[in-house]
Amino acid sequence: MKAKKFVSWRRVSTQKQGSTGLGLQAQKDMIDYFVNAEGGELIADFSEVHTGTDLMTCKELRKAIDFCNKMGATLIVAKHDRFRRVEQALFVYEELAGRLFLCDVPNCDKFTITLFWAIAEREALLTSIRTKSALKVAKANGKRLGRPDIATANDARIKASEAKKENARQRIDPKTWAFVRLLMEKGLTCNAIANELNKAGYKTTGTKNRRGGEFRGNQVKRMIEIMMGETATTAMNLNNILTNS
Repeated sequence: MKAKKFVSWRRVSTQKQGSTGLGLQAQKDMIDYFVNAEGGELIADFSEVHTGTDLMTCKELRKAIDFCNKMGATLIVAKHDRFRRVEQALFVYEELAGRLFLCDVPNCDKFTITLFWAIAEREALLTSIRTKSALKVAKANGKRLGRPDIATANDARIKASEAKKENARQRIDPKTWAFVRLLMEKGLTCNAIANELNKAGYKTTGTKNRRGGEFRGNQVKRMIEIMMGETATTAMNLNNILTNS
C-alpha cells in the first residue's frame, strides 16, 4: 500500500518570525508529527512570510496548491489560523477537492472547518469580554492600568540615576579622595594625579572577583566627576584639570 503523499505549507506574518525561523520551525514540527501519525510521506514543503489579509496573493501557497493537484497530494497546514478567514480555507479545500489536512482540526471537511472557525471566533469574543471585565474590576479597585505617564517614568529614571551615582560615591575610598583633592589644589592634571596615587601606593576600588589595581588618568577624571559633578567648575580650576588630562 502506497503511503499518502503530503505537501506542507507554512506561513508567518512578520519578517522577524521568518528570519529567526522560530514560527516556521514550530509549524514544521507539528506537520512532521501528523505526517508520521498518518503513515504518510512529505514530498514537498512551501513556506513564506506574508503580512497581507488576502492569502490568495501568497505565491508559495499558490505553488503548493498547484503541486498538490499535479501530484494528487494532500496539503497539510499546521494550524487553521494560517488562513485569515474561513472563506479562504474553504476556497483552498474546494480547489484541492477536499485534500486539505489541518493539524488542529480533526476530520477536516467543509462542515468541520466552518464549525471550528465559528467556535474559535466565539472563544475570541469570550476572551475579549473576560479581559475587559477583569480590567474594569482592577480599575475599580484602584489599580493603575496601562503605561506609566511621562512624568512618572522620568521621575523613576531620575531616582535610578541618583541611586547609581550615590552607589559609585560610596565605593570611593575617603583617604584616596582626600589625596586627590590635595593634588587638585596643586593644579595637577588627571594623568599626573594618577601617577602620584600609584607612587603613594593607592589602589583602585576592587570588585568581588578582582583586586584593586593602579590608577589611570581617565579613572581619576571619573572619580572627580562622581564626587563633584560632571560639569563642576571650582576655585581649583577643575575644568582645566579635566580637559588637559
